[in-house]
Amino acid sequence: PIMGCCGSAEAQGQAPEQKGARPQKSKPMPMAFAVMRNCHEAVRAGLKECQEAADAGDIKMLKERYAELSRCIDTHAKMEDHGFFPFLNKTFDDALNKGGVGELHEHDDELQTKLKKAIEGGNDDDILAAFKTWKEDHLSHLVKEEKVAGPLVPKYAKTLGRDPIKMGAAFNEYVLKPEAVQDLDFFAGYCTGMLSKHGSQKQDGFTAMRVFAVGLQYGTTPEQWRLALPEIKKAVPADMYKKLVDEFDIEADGKQVRAV
Repeated sequence: PIMGCCGSAEAQGQAPEQKGARPQKSKPMPMAFAVMRNCHEAVRAGLKECQEAADAGDIKMLKERYAELSRCIDTHAKMEDHGFFPFLNKTFDDALNKGGVGELHEHDDELQTKLKKAIEGGNDDDILAAFKTWKEDHLSHLVKEEKVAGPLVPKYAKTLGRDPIKMGAAFNEYVLKPEAVQDLDFFAGYCTGMLSKHGSQKQDGFTAMRVFAVGLQYGTTPEQWRLALPEIKKAVPADMYKKLVDEFDIEADGKQVRAV
């Protein structure tokens, strides 16, 4: 789950203002690594919807919401485990392992296994208890990853001059490993749908979704983007999608010509 953008304007997908220039509405700067951070926000939204179902005693809805959320997390974890985390550890002197991030996924897998077994068992109280334990742990898991990994991506982006194409190329190479793109279409649709509906901790629904979608466009090949875009179009409200087309050229090809 990253973490690419924390705090700074660049990190949040906004173009930095030029000193001395007349104030004007600047074009947001695409940042492929923001896909990782805003996926965390989509996961938080998914957990919120699961909790709402649990609070309503709607176990059927809880199971449906969890199945979708778990599928998203599975792809996100593959992005981290197979590429993103090894890349950050190599680039920043084993920082994630030193910060205790490396052990988070194994523990999460254990708690999700218990939840899935409870779902199979069919006892509502067991399901609710297992969900509560996993949800609380996963929320702290997200925070820990953001705290440790979050500051590293802007540092790396600075070495690339914060160039959107160069950052996208790094994302494509280090994050979109073969294991991570097998379900990329669902992942893109789920995250953009959740973000457009719920927003993030610091961004409204359109902005959170746009940062993710445009970031992914800049980090994918044309072939990869053609898989993801139809799911985004289905997941996002029509007025928001029209704005993506009109203002951000979202239907143009993915920006990375290098195949994974």
